[in-house]
Amino acid sequence: MKTNPNNIVIVGGGSSGWMTAAILCTRFPNKHITLIESPDIPTVGVGESTLGSINLFFNLLGLEDKDWMPYCNATYKLAIQFTDFYKKGETFYYPFGDKDFSNSRGIDDWMIKKAYNKDLPIKDYYDTFYSIMPFVYDNKIPATKVGNFNFTKDAAYHMDAAAFGEFLKEKVCIPKGVNYIQDTIQDVELHDNNIHCLKCNNHTIHGDLFVDCSGFRSLLLEQTMKVPFTSFKDHLPNDRAWTCHLPYDDKDAEIENVTNCTAYNNGWIWNIPLYHRAGSGYVFCTDFISEDDALIEYKQYIQQLGKNPNELNFRLVKIKNGRHDVCWKNNVVGVGLAYGFIEPLESTGLLSTQEMLLALCETLYNDNVGSLQVKNFNYFCANMLDTFKEFVAYHYIASSRKDTKYWKHVTENISIDSDESIDLAHNYTVNHTTSNDSAGLPDILVGMHYYSHNPLSVDWTSFVTGSPLVTSKNWENTVSQKNRLYQSISDKSLSHYNYLERFIY
Repeated sequence: MKTNPNNIVIVGGGSSGWMTAAILCTRFPNKHITLIESPDIPTVGVGESTLGSINLFFNLLGLEDKDWMPYCNATYKLAIQFTDFYKKGETFYYPFGDKDFSNSRGIDDWMIKKAYNKDLPIKDYYDTFYSIMPFVYDNKIPATKVGNFNFTKDAAYHMDAAAFGEFLKEKVCIPKGVNYIQDTIQDVELHDNNIHCLKCNNHTIHGDLFVDCSGFRSLLLEQTMKVPFTSFKDHLPNDRAWTCHLPYDDKDAEIENVTNCTAYNNGWIWNIPLYHRAGSGYVFCTDFISEDDALIEYKQYIQQLGKNPNELNFRLVKIKNGRHDVCWKNNVVGVGLAYGFIEPLESTGLLSTQEMLLALCETLYNDNVGSLQVKNFNYFCANMLDTFKEFVAYHYIASSRKDTKYWKHVTENISIDSDESIDLAHNYTVNHTTSNDSAGLPDILVGMHYYSHNPLSVDWTSFVTGSPLVTSKNWENTVSQKNRLYQSISDKSLSHYNYLERFIY
């Protein structure tokens, strides 16, 4: 590979391919960027939910919400809601925005408060640390910064991923000079273990660096470079998803500002509210239920929502949890599904693509891209996917459900890599910084009724301001005062749908 690649070829379109083209042509206007996409191969297009860090990607492209959201039928997302994951009938959240640790030592103080108040509801944890919660409960949108929640930085999105790719193609990439070729690759020609050119039906395409965005096929990274794939089945056994689009009966009520994930008999079901319809999917494991029986279960769930499954079209998607041993080999870089995938729980699909691309840009800024830079890039990508794998696995391990063979298996037999005990107050807010998602682990485990303190283990001398009861009372008064303020702002704010109508659509 050339140490300063100037001719970059992207194989595959879809959201990952056009995200790659968009960021490269924006950050490196002097490089020649080509994207080749086969008209005969459809994109997967299941990723429709994002996390707040996607705003960094939009900022780098100079895009504002009103520029792209209408094109992609996008809506806002302030949190992830988990229904029936701990046990049936209980709900908890992963809210967005920074935790508010003012007037406290952080999660540690809440753990002590919970230890002395066994009947304290889980809701109190989210209300204590997240200023966005009144808006989540009321399905409202904050027009400005509220406490520790900065709307322009922390709000995420639900979007039509296929339309997002088309938007980047038409509004960013083509205008900035990306060479777009529609053709089908028939052969990959190698020279000294590097790709020399792509032989297509009607073109021969040369390049210095080839970015594989061919999805699960991994045409270049796996099939050509022979990079081995490591399955995450021991951690994440779900391997299929039935998906469909749900029509709205009442947009104001049904366009929620959260992604709702509902644990079900043999997996879980997502609901992603777009502007024109909702995206839904049943993620399940074929070790415990057949594809046909899973579809029957899914239709039963849809009927419970008041929708008619006979009027819907269903599509089966195969899930391949895992990653390749390296992301960058010779002059090939795998991005998105071509490198690896974590099942849709926690919306890491577009996030991992974005983070790979930002790391790729940082690497390409070097005048001399050598083995050290490639090794660092590979370490970052592997560590990111491994962290996401572990994070998502905890959503199953920590559940109390054992009502089906599936839930008995995932709560008792799923493996995790770390043998260390989990100290929510310390390990995952101070030391565990490999990904933004790590700070959300306490939110998940508290929702699963996992606590890291009991009253007998607490060193009360660490309370600088006096006795624990005095400290707790002062802190609780401060939190209550803030919550009243945030609730008053929510009361005056527009509903999610009305906000979209007024400012976006």
